Amino acid sequence: MSKKNKLSELENIIKKLRSDTGCPWDRELDFESLKTLTLEEAYELIDALEKNDKNLVLDELSDLLVHILFYSEIANSSNLFNFDDILDHARKKLIKRHPHVFDKENFGNLKTPEEVEKNWLKLKGENTNPKISFLDEFNFFSHSSVLLKRLIKKLLSLNIQINKKEVPNKILDFEDIPNKLFKLYFYLIQNNIDPEIELRKKINSIKQKIINLENNSNKKFKDLEDEIIYNLLFVDKDQNYGGRK
Repeated sequence: MSKKNKLSELENIIKKLRSDTGCPWDRELDFESLKTLTLEEAYELIDALEKNDKNLVLDELSDLLVHILFYSEIANSSNLFNFDDILDHARKKLIKRHPHVFDKENFGNLKTPEEVEKNWLKLKGENTNPKISFLDEFNFFSHSSVLLKRLIKKLLSLNIQINKKEVPNKILDFEDIPNKLFKLYFYLIQNNIDPEIELRKKINSIKQKIINLENNSNKKFKDLEDEIIYNLLFVDKDQNYGGRK
């Protein structure tokens, strides 16, 4: 069976699973419910790579491919896009990001990884703006707890600390922290709330507010007034802290 036919067969299996005569669980999947499972699959792939187990890597890669096809079918059923659109987008993006490979006549050659990385930053427009964002050094695709730890350490280095009044008294008691965290996670998951997803929502909210602050004030984050930064981080209700132009 050709590669094209194998892919078509896999697409048809996904369509069958989501059809009225397919699987009730698969039929109910949407972007929201699938994203948590995709995150788990990505970490399982990393674990397989770290174990250097080729059979496990093959298994996890097949799971991720199935996830992509599920996303595609979910989108297709809602008239958003289809698998061909994904393929076209990937093809165009790779060609656009590699002019030194696909357009050597007009672009020229890049001979080292450093030259490629420099050109990549140029293509993204990151090196055209002399103002470096507070967020540039953070990888927002990493695990939320790891990202949050790095973000908080950076904030602490800027002498930004949380006020006790923003923290419930029970949390301030540092006795038996592991048990408290376990109970919190247990309770959230028991109520169908994913702690990783919720934490990522908060981090992304902070990220967007920092971007807005830097853009509206034309200042770097570390140069903003302490009160503005504190409100952004710890005041729950959304407010427009735009700084001063």
